[in-house]
Amino acid sequence: MIVSIAVLTLALAATAASPPATLPPQPSYMQPPAGWRSLGPPPADAPIDYGWVSPHFRDGSAHAGDSLSAYVRPIPPGSTLGAQVKEMIAAETGDGRTVASSKSHATCNGTQSGWTVDFRIQLSPSLTLSQVEHVAVFDGHVYDVMFTHRADLPVDAAVQASIDSLCPKNG
Repeated sequence: MIVSIAVLTLALAATAASPPATLPPQPSYMQPPAGWRSLGPPPADAPIDYGWVSPHFRDGSAHAGDSLSAYVRPIPPGSTLGAQVKEMIAAETGDGRTVASSKSHATCNGTQSGWTVDFRIQLSPSLTLSQVEHVAVFDGHVYDVMFTHRADLPVDAAVQASIDSLCPKNG
């Protein structure tokens, strides 16, 4: 099951509105960037397992709104990374998003196959969001990390290190 970026973005925005009552454990399969605030345990029906917002989420800076989310879902027996990527791209481009890039991207310190797709959505003539989605398949599950930010800004080193930390065999 691939989670829609639109649903995920709305869930993150709503959840970030108030501080979490309790902090969930960090996922064993990845490390969020240092200094990012956990959104706390998501509701049972949320499309994510974990969510974080940047220290600049509400400060009006260029990085206001930056967020990171992660989830793990079971997939059909025999499903491959390629099949999951095709499903993800079909689901996300069906509502008008475009693919800025799609490429093989090893994860877990280069020991596991992964794939990264940069989806774009134009919110206004002067604002386009980038939603960098990195996935890996391991032991009958798809592992997904998504970073949402302004498309005109590069992914900073701490966020890239967090994305690259995705290591399903540790989960």
